Amino acid sequence: MRMEAGVVCFPSAWAPEEKLGLPIFDVHAPVPGLNAAIGDKIDHLLERLPPGSAWLRVNWGLSASPERNQHPRRGLSRLTGATPIESIWLRLEHQALLRLPATGGLLFGIHLHNFSLKELRGKPVGLAVAGQLRSMPLEMQVYKGIQDVAQRVADWLDCSASQDTA
Repeated sequence: MRMEAGVVCFPSAWAPEEKLGLPIFDVHAPVPGLNAAIGDKIDHLLERLPPGSAWLRVNWGLSASPERNQHPRRGLSRLTGATPIESIWLRLEHQALLRLPATGGLLFGIHLHNFSLKELRGKPVGLAVAGQLRSMPLEMQVYKGIQDVAQRVADWLDCSASQDTA
């Protein structure tokens, strides 16, 4: 399976045009551990998806900007150790892969939600993100561009930091 076409309105710091024509295995190559764990199974899953059926997943990341369009050419600020907590956003993506009945093609849709971390502190989703940040391997933190803020954000979200503010 290959990425033959795409319209991505709000990419999360990646350039869809760089992925065109690539096999799905290569599209996922930058994601640490993904191809080693399930790369050979992704094509099989997608090939067997019945027409009209969808495969759903959730993905998330952190950003230094609430901008929905984070294409790399826009040059938006990236997270650093100096990024204030008040300037960090959770980007939550509800993703769906849908087999199109008429053509058999696959449609990959993403519904994006941005949340200020201030909205999440001490709440179940904030606590879940804190837990994910604490258990995330450094290689994945680097891939997501969050290695400089991960521990501080986790402590702040679950209110375990010694100070109440960033």
